[in-house]
Amino acid sequence: MTKWLAAIVLVFSLVVTSCEELIPGDAFVFSSVATPDHLSRAALVSFVTNNKAYILTGRTQTGTPLDCWEYDPVGGEWSERAVFPGMYRVNAVAEVVGRFAYVGLGFEAQSEAYREEAQLNDWWRYDPETNSWMQLASLPSTDTNGCISFVYNNIIYVGFGFDGWAFKRSMWCYEPLTDSWTRLKDAPMRYRAGAVACSNGDRVFFGTGFDTTNKNDWWEYFPETDSWEERCSMPDKGRNFGLSFSVGKRIFVSTGQFFKSELDGGHLKADVVEYDVDNDQWISRGQLPASGRMNATAFVIDDELYIGFGEDETTVLGDLWKCRP
Repeated sequence: MTKWLAAIVLVFSLVVTSCEELIPGDAFVFSSVATPDHLSRAALVSFVTNNKAYILTGRTQTGTPLDCWEYDPVGGEWSERAVFPGMYRVNAVAEVVGRFAYVGLGFEAQSEAYREEAQLNDWWRYDPETNSWMQLASLPSTDTNGCISFVYNNIIYVGFGFDGWAFKRSMWCYEPLTDSWTRLKDAPMRYRAGAVACSNGDRVFFGTGFDTTNKNDWWEYFPETDSWEERCSMPDKGRNFGLSFSVGKRIFVSTGQFFKSELDGGHLKADVVEYDVDNDQWISRGQLPASGRMNATAFVIDDELYIGFGEDETTVLGDLWKCRP
């Protein structure tokens, strides 16, 4: 091997090694947030509007409620709001544009998973000022169980998921001003469900999930051109039904499940990992001071991060934790 070729191989090796390593960083310090005793929930959605958080849908230890709860960080008070008028569901999505929240899709929790009819495509708008719901145009697809969602330039994007028969990689965008859906190009990576996506307002990132194997790949999406570029994969063996969220311009991934039997290393995660968008690398931010979980939720109010609820191997959880990154 010539010297110049050996040098190129060495540099490439160093880049790959660096990309695959989890860089140690300052761990976040979490504190507990009081929640109502009965308010445990998994596979739920949450959203924030007017500096208040809302949680709804999902399942409890014994059922699938339709109640909606508002959390006001000033005083730490929880209040019950208008009941969600759609069907019982898990694995839905929720996004906010302007003052309105948009909630829908998911899987009818009281049905068998492998039925196309159980994949829900209805779409609803919540107005916190009037505490009321309005049904909107349904998504013209049933790729709705465990799909991703994010907002970019006041447009809501959804994609991937499971349709009762197969994992998918379709992409759609919703225009709130016209109440209309537009089909985009299918994404170029492997189909999957239980992935995560997140926008910091300027850039959009996507990854993880499951398509019979755990995924740890990481991609950047460019809405203006409806195109994708692969980035540095997460430095683990993959996860599904985790969380991704932004605090300011920072991007994070947390919790989820590495799906295998316990004998083969299957486990639930309690980590918080930051994706450095400028340097394409991953930084450890410690662990939640609680058990590993999947199907949890995260929201951000005034740059303060909240993570909680979800489920472990045996129990639907009702705890909530906060920190200021």
